[in-house]
Amino acid sequence: MPKDSEEPLVKIPEFDERKFLFDEKERAKSIVVIFVIGAIVGTISGYMQLLGYWYLSLILILVVLLFSEYIMKGLGVQVSKKTSHRILLVGEFLLTWLVFWILVLNPPLNHVSGPEIANLQMYSSGVWTTPLQKNGEYYIPYGVSAVGFRVYMFAYSGITSYKVTEYESGSGQTPAVISSHLSDNYLYFNITNPGYSHSYVVDIYATTVVNGSNLSSQSSYTFLAAEAS
Repeated sequence: MPKDSEEPLVKIPEFDERKFLFDEKERAKSIVVIFVIGAIVGTISGYMQLLGYWYLSLILILVVLLFSEYIMKGLGVQVSKKTSHRILLVGEFLLTWLVFWILVLNPPLNHVSGPEIANLQMYSSGVWTTPLQKNGEYYIPYGVSAVGFRVYMFAYSGITSYKVTEYESGSGQTPAVISSHLSDNYLYFNITNPGYSHSYVVDIYATTVVNGSNLSSQSSYTFLAAEAS
C-alpha cells in the first residue's frame, strides 16, 4: 500500500468550469445554427422541386453537407471534435431539412394541383372590368364584332399547354377551339359576333408539370349576349 507521503495512483484532473460552460455554449449554438441551416435548405429544396429542378435540390443538400464545417466556422461556431456530436448534428440537419421540405411541398404552404384559373375580366371602354353575373351567366354586349376577355392563369412550374373552346348553348354544336394567347399570367380570348339573346359556353383548359406528372385544370364560363336586367 502507498504511504501517505507518496503520490496517488490516479491523478484526477481539476474541473475547469469556464471551459465546461464555453463548450456547452458552443454546443447549444451549433444546434441552433444547424436547425436554421436545415430549415433554409429544406425550404429552398422544396421550391426547387416545385419548379421541376429536383436535381438542384439534391446538389444543394450534398454541397451543404460537404462544406458544413466550413459554413459553421464562417458563422463563428466551433464544431465539436467528438464523433458522436458530429453525427448528432448531421442527423439534426437531415431531419430539419426533411421536415421543411415536406412542409413546402404540401398544404397549407403549397397545394399540388393543376394551374390556377380565376378572375375573369371583360374588356370594355378601354379598361378591364368584371362582367355582371346573374344566375350563373355573364352578361356581354351584342351586335359587336368581338368581345375581349382574359382570365388569370398561373402555375409554379409554368404552363405547359392551354386551350379555349367555345360553343353556342342549345345549338347542338361541337365545342370548337378558338384563338387564345397567354401573356404575363393572363390568358386572352374573344367571343366573336355575339347574337342577341344567344348563350355561349367557353371552357378553358391548362396543364402544368409537377414532379414529372401532368396536372390539369378546367374552368367553364357561360355568357349571355343581352342587356343586364
